[in-house]
Amino acid sequence: MPSLSRSVASLRIAGDDLVPADVTELLGQEPTFAYARGDELSSKQGVARVARFGLWSYAAPESNPGNLDEQVAAITAELTADLDVWRQLAASFRLDLFCGLFLDRLNEGLSISPVSLKLLAERGVKLDLDIYGNFDGDVNATISQTQYHEQIEALAHNVTEEAAAEGWLTFLPEDEDQSPLQRSVNQLARNLRFRHYDGDGCVDH
Repeated sequence: MPSLSRSVASLRIAGDDLVPADVTELLGQEPTFAYARGDELSSKQGVARVARFGLWSYAAPESNPGNLDEQVAAITAELTADLDVWRQLAASFRLDLFCGLFLDRLNEGLSISPVSLKLLAERGVKLDLDIYGNFDGDVNATISQTQYHEQIEALAHNVTEEAAAEGWLTFLPEDEDQSPLQRSVNQLARNLRFRHYDGDGCVDH
């Protein structure tokens, strides 16, 4: 399996009552990007909005080829090693490691070591992966975009047949009673989406 072309990773801490300066003091490092609830923000397109929650974000250097182990190590090495502080943050806010994984070929991949997973787990940090493809004109791609979507449709068809065997064919709203299979298919329906990255920009935090 070819190595992932590149990866970006940012620790994100978010919450309604988050005060960036307080998080900075606890973690011992200035954020890459931060704001408080109610702050006025502007998008890359110049659209203004008011922050609905507070955010403290710390980014690792981009890795090319992709290497999440190096990025996890880089982030955790720069921030406090005091797990009591991390538990305090996890009890009050939402913590995740937002990772953008960029593919130049359809079958690229990467692995994450137990050491990296332990570093995240003991700090209460969820791993959040976003996968982007850039396959236009890629003569090295193992299958075409058309073949890729055909495979996705075939998978969806197989799942639908399994659902029919269980006696139901429609996706039910989230708040209705669902069997484990129904929940699984609904999750599949939500997750089976192919994001096309046009190469003109970075992951939108």
